[in-house]
Amino acid sequence: MGIMWFFKKKVKEHKGLKPKKEHIKQSYQSKLDALKRKKFNMDQVIDLFQEFMGEYYHLNYEFSLEELKKDLDKKRIRKKLKNEIDEFIDQLSELKYNPKLNILEMHEIIDETSRIINEL
Repeated sequence: MGIMWFFKKKVKEHKGLKPKKEHIKQSYQSKLDALKRKKFNMDQVIDLFQEFMGEYYHLNYEFSLEELKKDLDKKRIRKKLKNEIDEFIDQLSELKYNPKLNILEMHEIIDETSRIINEL
């Protein structure tokens, strides 16, 4: 009996992490939905994506998109999804310096951001 309580407590604490991550995902999904309903620019979408990734993966510093890619290499993410995130980050990097998109294309970027958040 002496050591069993220790293991049971750890399992309960570990289970508590998933609801917190789900809450973070839902919160940012709501922010993306709100962004879609108003006039927005690409910088707002990129900032929101970076904020989400920082909060979701506990990155407690301001990071560039390239730094984010390097940090994500250290995280446990399915290989296919990691490749998709890397491609998406590359796309966001391009758009940051050449943001000439029509509203439909910008909504597609928000939809892709939303899909990635759901996949994590």
